This record gives sequence, C-alpha cells and structure tokens, in this order.
Amino acid sequence: MDVRKWTPAIKKELVQVQGLLQMMHGQPFYCLSDNPKLEKFAQSIGYKYVETLHCDDGIDRPMWRYTNG
Repeated sequence: MDVRKWTPAIKKELVQVQGLLQMMHGQPFYCLSDNPKLEKFAQSIGYKYVETLHCDDGIDRPMWRYTNG
C-alpha cells in the first residue's frame, strides 16, 4: 500500500476496508515490519504484535496479526 496523502478520513476508510476483507477471507491477516514507523501504523489500524521471527535474510522482524473483532 502506498498512501500519498494521509488524513483521518483515509485512515477510517482503510480500517473499514481492512475489516471487510478480513471478514470475507475468514482468517487473520499477518504482516512483518522492518521499521518503527510501520509498526506504529500497523498498531493504529488494529494489528497486534505476535512474535519476532528470524527471516531468511538473517534479520529478525516483528510479526503482527489483524483480526476483526
């Protein structure tokens, strides 16, 4: 995702779409983060920290999980 102009309305829409996609998919979404700014963003839209994984490139990255509800 690439957001060029961030506003409260865009964040609200993103959270709604994320929730709808998760309900349709029926399973949690996961993401890996590689910087504190991305972690703060993930938390702000409802992702919760799960654990830190050691990735194939040798870097440890936090894994985040999103579930609606």
